[in-house]
Amino acid sequence: MNSTTPAKLDRFRVFLWLFAALQMGTPSGSAAEILKQPRTYAIGLGYVTAHRPLSVTAAYDHIARAADIAYIQKTWSEWQRPETLDEVTIARHKGLKIYLALDLLSYSAPPRRDVVLADGAASNFSSPAVQAAYLQLVTDLVRAYQPDYVVPLVEANLHAAHNPGSYSAFKQWYPQVFQTIRRLSPGTRIGVSMSYADYMSPSGFGAEDREAYRRAIKDFEPYSDMVCASVYPFLLYVGPRLTTSPPLTFHPRPSGIPEDFFNELAGGSSLPLFISETSWVSRTFDIAGIIRIQSSPEDQSDYVARLTELAGRAQAQGQKIEAINFVSLVDPDERSCDAALTASGLSWFCSLALMNSTAQDKPAFVTMETWKRDEPYRGP
Repeated sequence: MNSTTPAKLDRFRVFLWLFAALQMGTPSGSAAEILKQPRTYAIGLGYVTAHRPLSVTAAYDHIARAADIAYIQKTWSEWQRPETLDEVTIARHKGLKIYLALDLLSYSAPPRRDVVLADGAASNFSSPAVQAAYLQLVTDLVRAYQPDYVVPLVEANLHAAHNPGSYSAFKQWYPQVFQTIRRLSPGTRIGVSMSYADYMSPSGFGAEDREAYRRAIKDFEPYSDMVCASVYPFLLYVGPRLTTSPPLTFHPRPSGIPEDFFNELAGGSSLPLFISETSWVSRTFDIAGIIRIQSSPEDQSDYVARLTELAGRAQAQGQKIEAINFVSLVDPDERSCDAALTASGLSWFCSLALMNSTAQDKPAFVTMETWKRDEPYRGP
């Protein structure tokens, strides 16, 4: 039986017409309008640094200019502080959606190995006492804040790589966490975040890393509303080496991010993609004196523009995108970077934000502000 309907024929004719228009060059007029989809995914921005030159109110005034989501990521001890309630209240008053991320795993080498408790002690999810305390933390946060999105554990796959016993315990017990959140806040979108990064292959980011990432997504997919990806592409798509002696120098460009980037981040899942954290450095940094990654404020701005382009293309091709979240509004101050981040090998954290450490806009903030203004959010 022929299943072709008039509606299917009409869609096919539109496709042929659009394809012909594309072949003739940049589409114009009606063809461009067909390519231009309403932005049904949200964009988010955090204020996560301990260095806060802006008041919380002023910070969320800025965030509301450039984003739809207040991205609030804290450690276990930070979630205990009473000012968190004020932060969420202020963000909501600005009309922002609320995204809570529980950053409970250690940063010291090897990264994400331990669960860091409220008192700073290192532990793991194999402990029944830790499980009980963690579930109480999640319960308290979700009940108090009724977030739009929650990531109950940040970069869980790195925990798997460095502490497989603890990861296995968390994975087996996680359905209870999911069900608790769903019961307390039925409208909250839930997902455990995974780092899309080079942590498997000694020869750099490659097939082994992609496969491990996909396996980790499958571990939590039955109890997820979205695939949550933590990704910093300047560490992945570094481009050609520019020097032959240390520091080996690279200058990654946002234009080098592959066209199927969003599809790769989805990891083979049909769930909506939620980029839980991302950014691009705005200055050059070294890794252990061996590798140098060059960058500039203009490169960072180009990354925001590149994400705009890739997200629009993925959405037009039918991929479901929930949100794209940038990690922070304001850079740490120089003293914090020198004392902590450089010592831990995380000096690239020092320039990820969209404003500098004195709260002056970088070009990337202006680009993100334009993104929100020119493509208003049309989602739920």
